[in-house]
Amino acid sequence: MFPHRRKKYNYRCRNIGLQFKKKKTYSLVFVSILEIGYFCLKYNNMNSTVSTLFHEVERLDNRSLDAFIDNVISLRVRRDTSSKQKEEAELLEKINRSLSLKQVERFRELNQKRIEENIAESELVELTVLLEKTEKLNVNRLKYLSLLARLRNISVRDLMNQLGISNPTNG
Repeated sequence: MFPHRRKKYNYRCRNIGLQFKKKKTYSLVFVSILEIGYFCLKYNNMNSTVSTLFHEVERLDNRSLDAFIDNVISLRVRRDTSSKQKEEAELLEKINRSLSLKQVERFRELNQKRIEENIAESELVELTVLLEKTEKLNVNRLKYLSLLARLRNISVRDLMNQLGISNPTNG
């Protein structure tokens, strides 16, 4: 391989997220596999190029094959980890959704009027709407807590303890 082409291949290999343990372990076949993988990712033409990629991998010597496998596994782990973290962040954001401060204040005012039995009919309707919104948020919160607990492989109660969420008493 020509030295000027090696730099080009090194650049392509870094672009698809693969790194080598030793630069001197490059082989022409290995580099051509990475080039195929790069174009496969770039043009999203997986069906025809996966079989080509596999046939190229068959030609690798054991040392290059081990390096290739290590890099593919690390790529997969990076992808899984980042997607799991992203999913957890999205679920946490959904769990923390609540009424606006203005709505919470209004709910408290109306609820106090209800307790004192000094509430108008229109205010009672408004209180009911706010209560329904709160209940809907709580149902969704429990659903998202369940999904996050499943993602972390723990119980919902343990997750609530981790997040500092108290269990409301019935009554």
